[in-house]
Amino acid sequence: MNYELYTILNLNIQSIQENTKVALDAIIEVLNKNLPNRPWSKEALKKKLEELTSKDEEGKYSPYCQYIVWYLSKILNNP
Repeated sequence: MNYELYTILNLNIQSIQENTKVALDAIIEVLNKNLPNRPWSKEALKKKLEELTSKDEEGKYSPYCQYIVWYLSKILNNP
């Protein structure tokens, strides 16, 4: 699987990795601003996941949303 991700799809390109981190950091910053007490509530995480899995006015998803959805889902499902 790593071969496919990194060699065929070129997902190891530095700019993709950096942009993914920037997108995730932006979501974390928003959560921290709106919910300064960690751990974040399950309701807040579910709401953010709903936002990320919904298309915008142009019918598009947020860039790198699937990685962010994976990350937040991991937090949500971790006891």
